[in-house]
Amino acid sequence: MRNRHIPTLAFLVLINFICFSQNSMNENPRVKKLKESTKFENGEISIIAKVIDSTENINIFLINRTTDTLKIFGGYNAEILFNKEIKDIDSIWKPFDALSELAYWCGTGLQTISLPKDSYTYEIYNKSVYTGELNTEIRFSFRVKDSLVIYSKPISIKANNDLLLKPSDRIEKYIYKELKENNTLNYSQKEKLILKISSIHSKERNYKKSILICEKWLKNNPNSIRLKYELAVSIFKYISQHKSELNKVQINILLSKAINELKTIPKSDNLISIKSTKYIDNYSKLLLSKSEWNQLKKEECTTENDTCYFRELSDEKIGILYKN
Repeated sequence: MRNRHIPTLAFLVLINFICFSQNSMNENPRVKKLKESTKFENGEISIIAKVIDSTENINIFLINRTTDTLKIFGGYNAEILFNKEIKDIDSIWKPFDALSELAYWCGTGLQTISLPKDSYTYEIYNKSVYTGELNTEIRFSFRVKDSLVIYSKPISIKANNDLLLKPSDRIEKYIYKELKENNTLNYSQKEKLILKISSIHSKERNYKKSILICEKWLKNNPNSIRLKYELAVSIFKYISQHKSELNKVQINILLSKAINELKTIPKSDNLISIKSTKYIDNYSKLLLSKSEWNQLKKEECTTENDTCYFRELSDEKIGILYKN
């Protein structure tokens, strides 16, 4: 029985070896030696950003004039991962295209780039990505180590106003534009884009926005299992985030809503179905008992309270669940 796992283990070892080899063996072809006549001062690491040709693309140079070889984490094709910032209308520097948005599978294609002393490397920031009508400045930075971030001098450019949006809002805008203008997208492709928008807001802990996005899409696509699951998980995260602000009535209503969504997901060996069952089991324990709920209703719906939430809505209509 043990032997049947040997092929799988061998395959995983091979994949790791390939990933490691790609990460460590390739050299960056754009690592160049500085000319002896360079004006860059000894002992410094610096960034220079320049528009150097008629294309108006920006070339960003990372220069090492220290006595040590810099070991730099690079992205796909050994590009240097510079951070980018743009000045808003209040002259405040705002980051965009944050490196945290980058994701890689198993590290394949990633490389540690060696930048010896008295050498430089560079990347090109394409005009088509940033161009627009806003007169502003752009600068680039690089984290040499935790305690040291270096910056380029600002460059005057005409930039796209969308760069001033939060990364999540900017990506959401582009995705909604794609949904609106691309008539070739099928249902599955549209669903993935909506889920991406929701996920982006969740990463920023804006769970309310994720909930609203899922609810809006589910009105027209009520059978989407993935969106039901995303909605329920966003509600659970929202409750956890605001538990000190929510009262028992609100928590029980939200828990009931999330659990009811998960209960409509068909049971199978599908991962979403399995996770949904676990969520139902765990969060059902937090529901109020029927007697606790009725007591809350009695306290809430006094004769003095003319705006009682429970008067016009039955428990069934609200979708209230009780602890077993």
